[in-house]
Amino acid sequence: ISALEKTVEGKTKTLERSEHTIDALKEEVKSNVNECGELEDEIDRLKQSIKNLKDEKLQLQNTIASNTSKSSDTVNDLKRTISQLQQTIESNSSTSSDALKDLKKANSS
Repeated sequence: ISALEKTVEGKTKTLERSEHTIDALKEEVKSNVNECGELEDEIDRLKQSIKNLKDEKLQLQNTIASNTSKSSDTVNDLKRTISQLQQTIESNSSTSSDALKDLKKANSS
């Protein structure tokens, strides 16, 4: 009976240690579950950040395209203005030359 009691006592101690181990493992599992939840939240935040960055990239691309178009229009407008100014200068130069000839004729007569 004494040997049997010792065996029971040994097994009881083993069972108690196992229960402590199980309790510790349960706590570790709870901690891991909480950490997984936090990681899932962080993943969701990162996904949202990526989406926001993609949206911002698209807006910037649209702005660049719009500004490029506006710049092209402005360049074309400036070319037209320069051409008109050149024509005006040529016309004024011709008119000035004709006026000078007329003045010379008037002075000589």
